[in-house]
Amino acid sequence: MTTVATRLGDFAAELRYEDLPPDVLDKARACLAHGLLIGAAGRVSPLGGYAEQAVAVSDGPARLLTSGRRVATAHAALVNATVLHSRVQEDTYGTSHLGTVVHPTALAIGEQTGAGGRELLTAIVAGYEVAAALAGPGTARSSARGFRASSVYGPFAAATVAGRLLGLGGAGIAAALSFASAFGGGTLESFAQGTPEWQFQNGVAAHNGIVAAGIAAAGAPSAPTGIEGPAGYLAAFWGTTDGAGEIGLDLGRTWAMREVTFKLYPVCAFNQAPVTLAARLVAEHDLAADDVVRAEIVMNAYEAGYPGMSHQGPFTTIGETQMSTRFCVAGGLLRGGVDYADLTAFDDPGVHALVERIHVQADPDRPPMTAALTVETTDGRRLRSEIADGPQGYLSWGFDRSRQTAESLGSERGLSEADVDDLLDRIARLETLTAADVLDPLLRGVAGS
Repeated sequence: MTTVATRLGDFAAELRYEDLPPDVLDKARACLAHGLLIGAAGRVSPLGGYAEQAVAVSDGPARLLTSGRRVATAHAALVNATVLHSRVQEDTYGTSHLGTVVHPTALAIGEQTGAGGRELLTAIVAGYEVAAALAGPGTARSSARGFRASSVYGPFAAATVAGRLLGLGGAGIAAALSFASAFGGGTLESFAQGTPEWQFQNGVAAHNGIVAAGIAAAGAPSAPTGIEGPAGYLAAFWGTTDGAGEIGLDLGRTWAMREVTFKLYPVCAFNQAPVTLAARLVAEHDLAADDVVRAEIVMNAYEAGYPGMSHQGPFTTIGETQMSTRFCVAGGLLRGGVDYADLTAFDDPGVHALVERIHVQADPDRPPMTAALTVETTDGRRLRSEIADGPQGYLSWGFDRSRQTAESLGSERGLSEADVDDLLDRIARLETLTAADVLDPLLRGVAGS
């Protein structure tokens, strides 16, 4: 019997570097570069430090981006995934931020095994593709039941990457995926409360996926139908096993990595279009905050109703400001964009004045991650801008854009120009290097490295 785990595991084990289309390989480099640049900038957040304290007693081969300490691989992935996710500017597949799980897992296991760059890139692609095979058809179902996509599908990405780099083979990766199916979870309430539980979920997903692969490597028996069984993963997270027979059938023929997009701003994926539109109006019309009488942002209804999006203040945490559509649009109108420092302007009177003038309209017919912004001004103008085609039109790019990403981070990136150049050069020629080589530029000058 061919189970879902078997189908996914065989693909991951049999995928070869030579099988990767050039654009998919380029996208893998782009995702790695974007994730690590954003991760370097994310070290200013205290979240990575909290995660490091949680694993302080661990010891092992993999280095932490927070301090350079060497800890157990699963613990390194947990901490480093938290760092990569702390700025909330990572890559996105649907609503899953797979890069924050895949890259810390690949680098941690890669340091443990000494994996070469060709194998790292192949494992990275396999991790995205396997997780996307489940997230693509399943996110709408699992999110409607209150589960967060990154933490529900992330363990599959990590288990795939770890299983591949540990050399488990098809049956071993299938077992790892079966264990991962039992280790997923993560709810949405913390978004509504403005607290950071969700920002640790991706780290836990990376940790759990590595643990799943480790248990499989140890030879523990696993449920072959852990994903599609009547009491399995799909039944729990999707509420149905319908469609199980189609999961993974297109692996190797279509490539989910082509659909991965990035974020221009350190805010929720659903707020990328609203902030982009606000920045456009400011740039195109020399718009000042005092000119705004009223602003209306029309969004996809699901996104407008997502926990935390409707928050109007008072604001006391970055989690609240990253999620609040009104706060994000206000920042875009006030400053022509939003950077991480802006998210801490909890008491900025200019932002609060704008928040009161911004209205969110939920449109059930509007496509996901699109928006239209209309601004009425003091001199009677009615300014409008719209993104109608979704994120592929304005948030998708290749490795050649990585330098621009670094420049857009400015002083927030936490790396010198020389270290940025070195990091990007190493990713460009990763086939000749190892995981340790990729981490080195990120850890220069970090205590303990």
